Order: sequence, then C-alpha cells, then structure tokens
Amino acid sequence: ASYVLHPPPWPNALPTLLLAPLLSVLDGLTAAKLLVAVGVVGWPVSIALLLRRFDRAPLLALLVVPTSFDLSFGYGFLHFVLGKPLWALALVAAVDVARGPGDGARPSAGRFALVRLALVLALLFATHLMLFATAVLLGALLIVLCATTWKTRAKALLSTVLGAAPAAWWASSQPPSSGGRTVYPGLVSSLTHLWDNLGDLHSGPVDAVPWVVCGAALVVAVVVS
Repeated sequence: ASYVLHPPPWPNALPTLLLAPLLSVLDGLTAAKLLVAVGVVGWPVSIALLLRRFDRAPLLALLVVPTSFDLSFGYGFLHFVLGKPLWALALVAAVDVARGPGDGARPSAGRFALVRLALVLALLFATHLMLFATAVLLGALLIVLCATTWKTRAKALLSTVLGAAPAAWWASSQPPSSGGRTVYPGLVSSLTHLWDNLGDLHSGPVDAVPWVVCGAALVVAVVVS
C-alpha cells in the first residue's frame, strides 16, 4: 500500500492538529479528554447563543445537555464532538449576517459578521465534513428566510460561498479513485438503505418512535413560530 500526503486544507483534520501540540505537554488520554470537554461544554453554550438569536430563553439549551453524551461521545468520535458547537455557531453567524445593517441587526452581530460566517464554515469543514455540509445548507436556508432585502441575502450567501471554498477546492483536487468500495452510493441505493444509514438502528418500532416524535415536534415548532 502507498500513502500520499495531501496539502491543506483537508476535512476532519483540525482536531488532530489541535491534539498534536497538547501531546508535547500532556499524555494522550488527558489531551483527548481536554478536547472532548471543550466539545461537551461548547455544545449547549452554542445552542444557547442560537436560541438568543430567535428571542428564546437561553436556559432552554439545558434540554440539549443529554445530547452531549450521544453516539459520537460513546464511540469516541472526537471530530464530531468538537464539530457540534461549530455547527451551531455557523447557524448563529448565518442569522447575524442575514440580520445585517438595515435588517434589524442585533448589536452582537458586529461589523465582521460576514467574515465570521466564512471563518466558522471553513473551520467546520476542517473539523467534520458531514456537519459542514448540513451547516452550509441550513445556513443558506436561514439567510433566505431571515434576511429582508435581496442585497443582504446576496452578501450573506456570498459569505457562505467563501466559507465553502476550501471544501470546493479540496473536492475538485482529489485524485481519481483506484477502485474498491463505492464511498458515495447512488440515489436509489441511498434511499433503499436510508433507515440503516441513519445509524445503528433496529428494524423494530423502538428506534423509530424517537425519530417520529422529533419530526412531529419539529413540524409543530415551525408552525407555531
């Protein structure tokens, strides 16, 4: 087997780069625990910031504390644990950009909201690719819904594009596959195995109930708001 060292930027590399200097002063387990603690604490804090953007009580973020100890935590997926707070902060930045000058912006939005959105998205790409992909789509949706002028929407979407530029460069610069297992299956295959692809789920109703309840709660929340 041969290995090729690709130049940056590359996805899912930031947690490893953060871990490397810590290993010079701490043992590996302690260094990893420190980064995990940052992700666990940062998740509800970032959600509290997102709630404030929508004029909701920040204390409601306490409801997401149990989700700090989810499947990614149990399996030790350091990149996902650290990516969750960045994912929420990307949505916070998207709202701040959408509510720019002339759109009822909050003082906390600041004049560098465009730069902040692009930077957070770039950092999220370097932390966890899947979370980055969903944050780009949700951020763009928030921008379209929250902005009140097309000029603001255009600037905000441009900032999103800039934040996604490293990912676009990385995707376009990958060498062709040498064969083997298909990483990205086709649409029909993906839909056929959609339930299995959601995670370690069983075919019985026990695992289906939480998904159905959360989906119904989402619909109710959107309609009510």
